Amino acid sequence: AGFETVYPIVRGVNLGSWFLVERWMVKHLFADNQGNELPEKSCKGIDEYAMLKQLSSNVRTERMEEHWKTWIRESDIAWMAKHGLNTIRVPFGYWIT
Repeated sequence: AGFETVYPIVRGVNLGSWFLVERWMVKHLFADNQGNELPEKSCKGIDEYAMLKQLSSNVRTERMEEHWKTWIRESDIAWMAKHGLNTIRVPFGYWIT
């Protein structure tokens, strides 16, 4: 058996900001109800919780559902498999468990 058969090499990717939104990765989500970017001064939080607190319920739901539907797609997963990735890191918040 070859070395990689016994000790597989990890080839992976991080799918950050899919289920745990981080401002530095998806700044476009950090916008008010009208879609205007929330300035650092008015939205001190850098996470999903702080952002969502500033949005109306219907905007919050619509924005997050669109993000979850489009951030990572089935075709992205297929591309990763085709290119030999064998590990995927999917960070998520404790509240999802």
